[in-house]
Amino acid sequence: MYGNNPQKQQVYGAVLSLYISRMIKLVNQKNKQKCSLIFDEFPTIYFNHIDSLIATARSNKVATTLAVQDYSQLKKIMEESRQK
Repeated sequence: MYGNNPQKQQVYGAVLSLYISRMIKLVNQKNKQKCSLIFDEFPTIYFNHIDSLIATARSNKVATTLAVQDYSQLKKIMEESRQK
């Protein structure tokens, strides 16, 4: 993965974000099979409105796991998501 390489983050970040958005739209629908989304090194991924994804995914039987190195990273992401 590109998580710890700033140059690769700039190159692949937008493409990966589009891929993730499309994947979420496919699985986060009513009456689909149960699914789990696991985001490792989550702070390196741009994803707008992650808080609303978690809320709607849960009702659609989709488990969401966000892996971060430290709680402060998660707190910062959630604050940024709410500001947008």
